[in-house]
Amino acid sequence: MALTKVIDGLEQGKPVNISVNPVELPGPIDDATARPIVFQSGGQTYFAYRQGKEPDFNKKTATDVAAEMALVKEPRDDEGMGTATAVLNKEGVLVDQNQQAVGYSLIPND
Repeated sequence: MALTKVIDGLEQGKPVNISVNPVELPGPIDDATARPIVFQSGGQTYFAYRQGKEPDFNKKTATDVAAEMALVKEPRDDEGMGTATAVLNKEGVLVDQNQQAVGYSLIPND
């Protein structure tokens, strides 16, 4: 539910926090490296990302987008890591300040 609220805000034009640098994440499909959405709920920090391809914000509800994303607790190794902000561009792609797509897994770990 907290992720849905974060995504709803994003779709309303509000920025979201993302990790400054790629982080290694466990995934339901495979381990990955990503610059996930970073948010808090109930005093816990979570990472949210879509595996393998960019989150699809076009013509989908915030609930649908959230349901397609992997959600993991922030690993202890990453506690206190830096965050940056990301917004949706005109094409509905989540991008950082350099217009780089973020929020999805980049490379499966070997």
